[in-house]
Amino acid sequence: MDAAFSSSIACAENISLLYLLHSVPSPPIRSPINAQQTPKAGYSLPFDKERSLASTLAFLCSIRDDPNRIPAVCIEEDPDSAGLTIVIAINKASWADGRKDLQAVQQGLQKILATLARVADIDGQSQSQESNVFDNVVSMCSERLISRLRFRPNRRNKTKQPFAEVLHRAIDSLGHAKSKSPEVEKAFRNQARNVIKLADSWTKYQTEARLSKLVEGIRLLWRVDGLHDLLRSIPNNLMDPSSRDSLWNIITKVARYREAAGLLYRRAKQFLVVRQAKVVSVNLPENAFVRVPRNGYTPSLQSTLARINSQNDMPQDSERIVHILGIQQKDAERSFAQQTRRTMEEAKIHAEVQLEWHCQTRNLKRPPRVICSSKDACFLCDKFFATTGKLHIPKSHGRLYPGWRLPIVLASDDKTRQFNAVLEETIRQSIRALLVSRKKTLYPDPQESTILTLQRSTSTLASSTPSDIASGEPESSPFDSTDKPADTGPCSGSGESTAVTPHHLHPPFGDVEGGLADITQDHRSGSNSFLLQSETQRSSQHGGPEAHNIRHALSDNQSVAGIIEDGHMTPLYKTATLTLQIEYSVHASEERERESRQLKYEVEYLSAGDVERARLQSQYPVIVAEKGDYTCSYPITESRLFYICYRGKILKVKLKAKLLETGCNFCLSRLILILCFQIFPFSFFFFFFFFVF
Repeated sequence: MDAAFSSSIACAENISLLYLLHSVPSPPIRSPINAQQTPKAGYSLPFDKERSLASTLAFLCSIRDDPNRIPAVCIEEDPDSAGLTIVIAINKASWADGRKDLQAVQQGLQKILATLARVADIDGQSQSQESNVFDNVVSMCSERLISRLRFRPNRRNKTKQPFAEVLHRAIDSLGHAKSKSPEVEKAFRNQARNVIKLADSWTKYQTEARLSKLVEGIRLLWRVDGLHDLLRSIPNNLMDPSSRDSLWNIITKVARYREAAGLLYRRAKQFLVVRQAKVVSVNLPENAFVRVPRNGYTPSLQSTLARINSQNDMPQDSERIVHILGIQQKDAERSFAQQTRRTMEEAKIHAEVQLEWHCQTRNLKRPPRVICSSKDACFLCDKFFATTGKLHIPKSHGRLYPGWRLPIVLASDDKTRQFNAVLEETIRQSIRALLVSRKKTLYPDPQESTILTLQRSTSTLASSTPSDIASGEPESSPFDSTDKPADTGPCSGSGESTAVTPHHLHPPFGDVEGGLADITQDHRSGSNSFLLQSETQRSSQHGGPEAHNIRHALSDNQSVAGIIEDGHMTPLYKTATLTLQIEYSVHASEERERESRQLKYEVEYLSAGDVERARLQSQYPVIVAEKGDYTCSYPITESRLFYICYRGKILKVKLKAKLLETGCNFCLSRLILILCFQIFPFSFFFFFFFFVF
């Protein structure tokens, strides 16, 4: 144990010295992905799906506003049970620390996973299934949501201006400013006023159902195109920048809870292992938290510098260093000694480090490949995982927390010695830079909760019908930027199609028409021109997702076509009244290779003349969007053509994919349509979304 204690003391000294040099040693960074971290053989989840799932669950695990209880998540695949093990941990200072918090997180996740386990059991109830997932998300995270919305004082008993008041201030400020985007401002006003009403409704009667509606309303507000730029355009004399930033932060964070439900539902639909998941919490052995006995030990800045620089051409005298730092020698010595003692006596083992220990001490056939926290990783966690190299953490905010430590059970192995060597080299580099520039290296205080931030897109289903939301303007749900589809981009040409005869359709509620001849004429008003907007993501060469905006403009009788790769999405195709998106995913069995990883598609916005001609060709199925919920099924052939009608406007959709066997079912709500294919021996899902305004 003496060797372990010596390594722990050296680690505490290194941390304290580096903290003296700068509290933020690095700017925020995205961690590169290496091949060692992304093995594919035997895994059911692709790496990016594992990362997005872990990130989403870690976000939900932050159920309280407590910086001492930061959670982290990793995901194991169990080939024996064909399921997942969701492994959770929270920052802990002692063996018994945070036990109740960890238990509450585990129970909340178990309820969500129990709902996901039933996703495939009930056909035709997609909307209610995702709504159930969302209800469990709100139930688990209600305390955190209330804190984020500033309905109650935070844990420091500091009362901030309530969210609804800040939102009202933004509305008033925009009224006094000359708007460059009147349409965006109008949409913002409508949704913001609706959110204020929903917030007022919750304050009068504080139920989880009303909290869910408020979260859904904020999601609709978040979906207003150009919202961030609109808020930033408010002059400082009308609304200070910090209030604008806080407003945007609250909107994006709260919207993510609704997005999380959609992502979890989609993953359960796509992957059997997600429907067969369980939760376990990490509990390190009690001796991992043993504190190093002081036994007369006195930290010394001078001796620490000598230890680090003794074999290098570096100054071992602290006088020059502290002079450039702008502090007195005695103050530097005192500050270093105090911080070292505090680190040795009070430091926590971060949740990410606990998960790493958990993975290394078990013989796992398919170990986790990524660890995600509810915040970006700190500087020391990032350095530690860069040293080990086996597990990926997506991002680091660059701040150094001096109250950080390793488990004592790791302190005697080569890993800790390697980590100390990395810290010591970082210290030497910092000192060299300090002596050359003769000034302290300063990075801005980072935003720590930026993990895989939201991008606008659609979710599988919206949890609320228009009657549920006071504004009466349903939209699709965003999904986390944690799940970033590749940028397929439009291409010229059209996909081939063959007729889909009406007898393949089985509308149990009579809501699918056999053709266009029955479409009524009373919804034919409105513009035929629209701006097509979308956001897709492109994976970098190393697998890191990066967002790209693609904008399309279509007029009557124009079409857009493209090819969707396996696991990716099309852009959002948006009219004045309808938005459509297609997601394609084929999951091969371990016995056979996939025959096709692509789906060709073509979407055409019909002109008035084409609508009339199509009306006479009633052999193709028509989905009438303004009608209520329904479920129907039909077999899939090599190609498929159908129409979507809403208020007299019609989209023509062609699809073509290479498939082994056929079988298709889809579920339509007022907001979103999903097509889910089952192809054997493959498991194949095709999600087709649309929503109306």
